[in-house]
Amino acid sequence: ELYNEYIKKNKIILTVNVNKEDIKNKIYFFDNTDNHDNLKEMNKDNTELYIDDEKYEYQKFFELNKEGKYNIKIIFNFFMKDCKYMFFYCENIESIDLSSFNSRNVEYMNQMFYGCSNLKDIKLYSLNTKNVKDMSYMFRYCNNLKSIDLSSFNTEKVENMNFMFSNCKNLESINMSSFDTKNVNDMESMFSYCENIKEINISSFNIKNVKDISSMFRNCRNLQRINLSSFVNDFENKTYNIFDGCDGLINIKLNKKLKEQIIKDNPNYKDNIFNNKNIEVNSDNCFIF
Repeated sequence: ELYNEYIKKNKIILTVNVNKEDIKNKIYFFDNTDNHDNLKEMNKDNTELYIDDEKYEYQKFFELNKEGKYNIKIIFNFFMKDCKYMFFYCENIESIDLSSFNSRNVEYMNQMFYGCSNLKDIKLYSLNTKNVKDMSYMFRYCNNLKSIDLSSFNTEKVENMNFMFSNCKNLESINMSSFDTKNVNDMESMFSYCENIKEINISSFNIKNVKDISSMFRNCRNLQRINLSSFVNDFENKTYNIFDGCDGLINIKLNKKLKEQIIKDNPNYKDNIFNNKNIEVNSDNCFIF
């Protein structure tokens, strides 16, 4: 039974009900390994174990507490660059506070919270993302998150956002007001299967380098409004299945070129999604459905 207690001063304390052999075989969420062959005993009474390997960017300590459970204490290297898989499938964590985590050198946050299916509260407002290149699959399968505030994120170096929020089935709102997407090249399935979200504000997105937006909103069944008027570039995007399962759409904004590309990739949309809609061409050459 793994759950988050607190995160302070770059030390993460978690509690896990396991014995030493279980640690060797199963607890691998924080260092991207399948086993702990390098697990060492730190003292004679076997109350503390630790992992310390030069190839990892942090140290991990296992301390036996009075209830017979191990506390996992993680001390991050100041120059840590890789956070991928950090909380990968930590299914019983309900709350994460990263307000004291120094992440200014981190370049990879892909799959960081992947599979945290019981996560209900996450504090990311002080997370430094200015050097991050990859945010793909970052929150995938965070089924219990209802809102995510990423307004403090600096994404100017991010290249990959595919599947970033995919399968967040209870997600109702995402604040991406600070997002700079000029260097992103992949947004495939970015919001797919976000079944409870009604409106996604990505009107400021720059997709000049994005090659794939296929399935971007697939099975967003309750999505009602989407503004894609900023989705303009000089080449043809992949748009396959972009609105599949979006049965609740009542308002879409997009330019003529993107509309033609979507119909080219998804000819059935002409009869269901785009048919029998009121169409206006406004001053910025955007179609309003």
